[in-house]
Amino acid sequence: MEKLYLALLIFCAAICLASSFKCYECSGQGDGEYAKEQCEKDQKEVWCNSTQAMPRVCIRWWGKKTDGKKLEYRDCVHKSVCEDVKKDCSDEEKEKELKVKECEARCCQLDLCNSAFSTYAREDIATANMMMMMFAALCGVLLF
Repeated sequence: MEKLYLALLIFCAAICLASSFKCYECSGQGDGEYAKEQCEKDQKEVWCNSTQAMPRVCIRWWGKKTDGKKLEYRDCVHKSVCEDVKKDCSDEEKEKELKVKECEARCCQLDLCNSAFSTYAREDIATANMMMMMFAALCGVLLF
């Protein structure tokens, strides 16, 4: 019976610690500027592998330049990069430096959560992942 608990613990832990999910990607042609409409047309799905040692997230950034041009950026990035981008959007000096009138960034870790129309309807995946972690912890308690 202990072997069964150990096997379940290892299985659940492996799934939870090295989770993969998909993000949309449209990251421009090198200049960092991608028109919102073009991004929606050109976006593609990419795998985003995240671990505890290197947490990665999907990012969706949109901005409006001072000339009125709307820009969009979607990708899989390190969590700290996404947090920095969010801070830049709330810093008026940084917005002036980037010639952006307004911007917003969103970081998320669910399949395809960085789409233009995402409503976080995939929260059931996150709930299932949490349940699996709780089950792994229970197996660990029963094992030892």
